Amino acid sequence: MPKARLLLDWLTLDEAAALPLYRQLYDQLRAAMLNGRLPTGSLLPSSRMLARELKVSRNTIVNAYDQLIAEGYLETAEGSATSVADLSPTSDGDSRQSRQIDVNATPSLSKRGIEIQRALEEWPHFPEAVAFTPGVPAFDQFPVKKWVRLLTLQAQRVRSEMASSHAHVGGYGPLREALASYLRTSRMVTCEADQVFVVSSARAGLDLVCRLLLDPGTSCLMEDPGYVSAKDVFRAADLRISPVPVDKDGLCIQQAEEIDPAARMAFVTPSHQYPMGVSLSAPRRQQLIEWADRRNAWIVEDDYDSEFRFDSRPLATLQGLDGGHRVIYIGTFAKVLFPTLRTAYVVVPRPLIPVFGEAVYNGGQEPPLHIQAALAEFINDGHFFTHIRRMRQVYKRRQASFVDSLKRHVGNRIPVERPPGGMQLVLNLPDEVPEAAASAAAAAHGLHARPLGIYSLAGTAPNALFLGFAAVPDQRIDPATKTLASAIFNL
Repeated sequence: MPKARLLLDWLTLDEAAALPLYRQLYDQLRAAMLNGRLPTGSLLPSSRMLARELKVSRNTIVNAYDQLIAEGYLETAEGSATSVADLSPTSDGDSRQSRQIDVNATPSLSKRGIEIQRALEEWPHFPEAVAFTPGVPAFDQFPVKKWVRLLTLQAQRVRSEMASSHAHVGGYGPLREALASYLRTSRMVTCEADQVFVVSSARAGLDLVCRLLLDPGTSCLMEDPGYVSAKDVFRAADLRISPVPVDKDGLCIQQAEEIDPAARMAFVTPSHQYPMGVSLSAPRRQQLIEWADRRNAWIVEDDYDSEFRFDSRPLATLQGLDGGHRVIYIGTFAKVLFPTLRTAYVVVPRPLIPVFGEAVYNGGQEPPLHIQAALAEFINDGHFFTHIRRMRQVYKRRQASFVDSLKRHVGNRIPVERPPGGMQLVLNLPDEVPEAAASAAAAAHGLHARPLGIYSLAGTAPNALFLGFAAVPDQRIDPATKTLASAIFNL
């Protein structure tokens, strides 16, 4: 006696759901076959019949059935009904039905993957708050309309050079020219356009440097406390990190050779040390360059926010002092414009041009070309320079307001110092107020206050908070500062 077709009255489809109707039907039928609700050989209703029962178009049923037939869950023969295929285990013990997956099992990771996972686990949780997240620019001041106009214009242009993946290896030509001109005149970097490589972030640029210039196991000097993301990149690249203390004159390079005589690279933020905010002194700069020459080593200069110096002109770069021989210069638009632009650049010595160009292309690290083209026009039309000058005044005003508020609300208990520039500052805490507890108390009030200790490699950072003020609107600075003071002193 032939089997009767099943009545699938338990199927439910939601027309308001984001998932297409055929996919909802596919998911429910597939799950029923795998869990045994629809056993092998079960006959399904015809597409016409099921469409009538579910009050949907027949195409919806046909699309779901066809997908299940293609994947081997259903089978059909000419002139016969559609039925559930045999999903029982095969001789080698493998089947869709028998396969069990432990979704909580730890995946097998490479050494690089393990380092990335460790970095994730070590980073504490902070609230998503404007006050007082370090390194976040004042997007409320960005000329959005000008940028959108340029971006739309470039996205609409159809050019042969934008259609070819090989047309601009290393970055969009006009943007590289514009950046080289800007860096020569404003940052005193020694470079030509072909030395400038456009990448998706400063971290991507640093990762590129590590992979091309250092073998796994090679040691690298790093400021302590220092930039956490750089530490994570080095660890993921399987480099040995040698922490070097930072004092009022920046990296203590005279201690470096005692700390690690085998180091072959030094990562520094000389114009505005991250996070302490000091500048690398002229004698220390010369010592660092001499160290690199003597050791046949590289220096990576991260110039992340040097444009925002308030008491004087921006300091000259280490790369310019070196003449571009031993120093690799990294800059980013994340701090100057906005982080989600995902565009940065690396300036390399001339002998490294061919290998960097090929590595950037092979790694797929270039930002979208229409964004690069819009940035080129943004710079060439003068909007970039205008924005920097304007933001320098905005950040100077916000810094002054923040420092004044800190002095007003905590100044009798904590000495508050005003750094010469930047987008954030260090607030030292008394010994009886642990930074971790202060950070947690601030988070409970919706404020992002990072303990300075998370930037330390050797555990020698002062008991302090690292606070960003650049993105906080003027009218919010004092109320937020008052809340911060109340939180940390009422533990």
